Amino acid sequence: MAGKRYYVFSTLSNDQLYTQWIAQPEPQPPVKGEQVLVKGGYGIANDRLITSRGTVTEIDESQLAVLRQVPQFADHEKAGFVVVQAKHAEPEKVAANMNRNDKSQPLTPSHYPGGPNGVTVVENGKGLRNTAAIV
Repeated sequence: MAGKRYYVFSTLSNDQLYTQWIAQPEPQPPVKGEQVLVKGGYGIANDRLITSRGTVTEIDESQLAVLRQVPQFADHEKAGFVVVQAKHAEPEKVAANMNRNDKSQPLTPSHYPGGPNGVTVVENGKGLRNTAAIV
């Protein structure tokens, strides 16, 4: 990777492999061009049980040019799930102003009405405890 560096910040739960498709003359299907991997992981615990609150992927000018040609990247950017910046920053700080409502992330107590306090503990008659969410 050479040239100017850019940083793609993401609040998507999963990695995204954005693919450029090159149109061909009819009746040929489009041909796969370059691909750019943008790391996800928001709301997902890693192997050290640390939950990411935003991720960053470093890319170069040519990769940014590819991303600008991929409609799915434009959709994610418009929805606020990805942001491109020319300057590196802490992913958690950038993510604080981004859309963090990725429907594919695991549910946590904060997703329920009333937040973490919306989860109640119920004991059955045998002393066993179950957690139940108020939905």
